[in-house]
Amino acid sequence: MLTMKTARQNENSSMKNGIQAMERAGFSLIELSIVLSIVGIITGAIWFGITAVNQRNMTIKAEQELTLVKNGIIANAHGVPFATAGVSLTQTLITVGIMPSWAIISSTTACAPWSCGTTGPWAGGSSLAVYTAVDGNLSHFRIGFAYPPSYACTDLILKATNCKAGSAGCPLDIVSNGVSSGQIVATPDANQGWNLINGTSPVVGATTICARNPAGGGSIEFDYSL
Repeated sequence: MLTMKTARQNENSSMKNGIQAMERAGFSLIELSIVLSIVGIITGAIWFGITAVNQRNMTIKAEQELTLVKNGIIANAHGVPFATAGVSLTQTLITVGIMPSWAIISSTTACAPWSCGTTGPWAGGSSLAVYTAVDGNLSHFRIGFAYPPSYACTDLILKATNCKAGSAGCPLDIVSNGVSSGQIVATPDANQGWNLINGTSPVVGATTICARNPAGGGSIEFDYSL
């Protein structure tokens, strides 16, 4: 009898221990799910932060590229008009060292920051072009960025127009070319200059200009005077 009683006690004890073990395991799974959720949130936040930083860095590089190229052309031209309209200056800018080294694709082509890499929707493109007198005025030149992503387009325009209209190095106008949305030309207001924030006519808002230029299918171009 004692043996059978002992066996039942051992059996009951084993069952109790098993239930307790299952309860402990269940609690551990809940804890694990909570931990995984927290890790997922943290990972997502880190990824978002890295993406935002990368996008901002590319925008800053585009702003620097525009400034370097614009100032380099103005400084080296010494106010002398170009001989011919509609001629590419890209190769010359590369040859004389005005084009940033990171933007050079070949001896004749250059890229915007978002298309200089090997991956992504804009990768590997010849997305920066510079031309003389596209409007026919031999004292003017145009710097164009192809396929600007939405995160860069508005910031680039606002940075480029943070100047007094009519002053040296300030854009004469901004041209946006979209594949399906056509072309829009923005010019500074006679009184307010490049007041792009309120979007009053004839100054078109930066967001409106960029809306005409869907990423991967258009360009943003800036005209300057020597």
